[in-house]
Amino acid sequence: SKCSVVVISISLESKQIEIRYSDNGQGFDSKEFQKKGLQNVENRIRAVKGFIIFDSKSNFGLKINITLPI
Repeated sequence: SKCSVVVISISLESKQIEIRYSDNGQGFDSKEFQKKGLQNVENRIRAVKGFIIFDSKSNFGLKINITLPI
């Protein structure tokens, strides 16, 4: 994604694991979401009753928040 900085944080809150990812790369257009294979990631996280939020715009990096029950 042509990024130079990546930040990953993992925390435990209220019986949930929260994983946050962000970078300063190219990002992607939401119309390209299914083509990137990320739909499978979202489906697998939902299968274990988790949540995932993608926040990306072309040329503005990518942020992903994942919440999983423990």
